Amino acid sequence: MSGTSTRGRGRAAAVAIWTITVFLALEFVLAGGGKFFPGPGGTWRREFIGWGLPAWSVPIVGAVEVGGALLLLIPRFAAVGGAVLATTMVGAAGTHALHGEWNRFVFTLILCVLSLIVARARGANLRLSGRQVVTAGAALLLAMLPTRRALSQAAWFIATRGADTTSIEHFERAGNTITGDGSRLSVDHSSSATC
Repeated sequence: MSGTSTRGRGRAAAVAIWTITVFLALEFVLAGGGKFFPGPGGTWRREFIGWGLPAWSVPIVGAVEVGGALLLLIPRFAAVGGAVLATTMVGAAGTHALHGEWNRFVFTLILCVLSLIVARARGANLRLSGRQVVTAGAALLLAMLPTRRALSQAAWFIATRGADTTSIEHFERAGNTITGDGSRLSVDHSSSATC
């Protein structure tokens, strides 16, 4: 009798994991795909800029979301997909928290937890050290946090590395100034109301 109930629980767990997996895959394909095909008002682009993120990051986030969703559907790679999506949702949750978007914050935390559940359930053979997970999560979170200071440092990095000038122009149009020689950074936000 116990063998039958164990098999029944295993089957129920498998159904639950596949249900969560399909839900997440649909959610991330729709959300990520929407970042490639903006609506009439360019909603995602406008929102990213409002959060202090560069417009060019919209399709990158979309690619991560769609790619993670596709990985979720391949059992061998589902743990990696879950980990990628969970890490992305940590960044999204941080962004929403910083901007007081509490409904979105809660939803992204739910997506993060569900992604971690799938990653854990599918990742019995995936071995990552705690240090690797923390380092990857911290790096993504720092990259996604749209605080004034982080944006200032990102703009300085872009300026000194000769990358995307659109971000620099947006940063300067907001009234911010950057001075320094590469080893020191000085940012003046005094004339900027928003950024």
